[in-house]
Amino acid sequence: MCGGNLPRVFLIIFNTIFVLSGIGLLGMGVWMKLDNTLSKYLDAVNVGQAAPLLGQISLILIIIGGVVLLVSLIGCCGAIKKSQPLLFLYAACLIVIMLAEAAVAVLAIVYKKKINDHLHDDMIREVQKEYGRVNDTTTAYDFLQDQLKCCGVYNYKDYKNSTWFGGPGTQMVPYSCCSNYGEDRVADEYKECLNEAETGNPSKYLNKQGCEEALKKWYHDHSIKLMIIGFCIAAIQIFGLVAACILRTTYKRMNYSK
Repeated sequence: MCGGNLPRVFLIIFNTIFVLSGIGLLGMGVWMKLDNTLSKYLDAVNVGQAAPLLGQISLILIIIGGVVLLVSLIGCCGAIKKSQPLLFLYAACLIVIMLAEAAVAVLAIVYKKKINDHLHDDMIREVQKEYGRVNDTTTAYDFLQDQLKCCGVYNYKDYKNSTWFGGPGTQMVPYSCCSNYGEDRVADEYKECLNEAETGNPSKYLNKQGCEEALKKWYHDHSIKLMIIGFCIAAIQIFGLVAACILRTTYKRMNYSK
């Protein structure tokens, strides 16, 4: 009796955690869909051509979260009702999910290399040839430079070689390269920012860091967080799979012994 109850209790506990992880993934996907920050970053560097799935990452998280919730409910029902078919279905679903996660991990590695290969050239082209001329690119880079506190690709000097720089009414750098962009605009602070760009001495108001480096750092930081979450979910899935197999085997033996 104890041998049958122990894996059953473990399975229910792990599925409760699994349900919470599913809700977390679902919530993260909905938040990313509503916040739209990631899509704006991807738009800024036109990364969709190199990795089209990244543009749909919020939808992918919502689907995965929903599937995890459904599978968790199957596992809980199988454990509570002592149903061998439900436990078998639960174990099979976990195996499929883990294989899918492994495939996603491989794709992430492949896409990371593709993104790194395309990122620099795409950003150079957009800053030097499209900024100020293509509205979507201009809006995306203003958002990127404001949020990540960066300027240009390498640094603020990239705009000096751009088609935007020679246009009417342009300065050394766009206003979005200034650290107080989007806040209550103080004319003197903007003048100081532009003066820092003209004298080549960024110190207080002009963003020093290039957007390529800033974007890579943002991606790296968020990748680590997602990897930690992924490993935790994978550990829960493995424990759940083992518990389901043990529980199904136990119920099978009990039925044979009757």
